[in-house]
Amino acid sequence: MNQTIDISKLSAAERAELARQLGEAEVREQR
Repeated sequence: MNQTIDISKLSAAERAELARQLGEAEVREQR
């Protein structure tokens, strides 16, 4: 899977979903 993501090619919904997933990952790491 390609880990490099061109944010400009994502829709607003895709960008929001990605940000949500990254945010959840950060919260889990802090616990």
